[in-house]
Amino acid sequence: MAAREQEPIAVAALATSLHDGCWSRRKVAEGTQGPIASEVTKRQVTRGGDGLPVTTVGLVMTRTVGANPSSWYALRNAPVSTR
Repeated sequence: MAAREQEPIAVAALATSLHDGCWSRRKVAEGTQGPIASEVTKRQVTRGGDGLPVTTVGLVMTRTVGANPSSWYALRNAPVSTR
């Protein structure tokens, strides 16, 4: 059995560990009180299964901007260079 290069981490832990400069701010919609913005970043990650690496996929992380931010995450199979 091959040794792991790194211990796996949760997506939420990865998102909070990223520097603010890693996130791109995007206007999502025009609200009644002005524009609604979110911050987005993408990373290439390796999914695991049964304690072993399975496949490399793209991870898109999005978070709202404001006093009570929320986050959500999505996996994708498209190349990381895809906009």
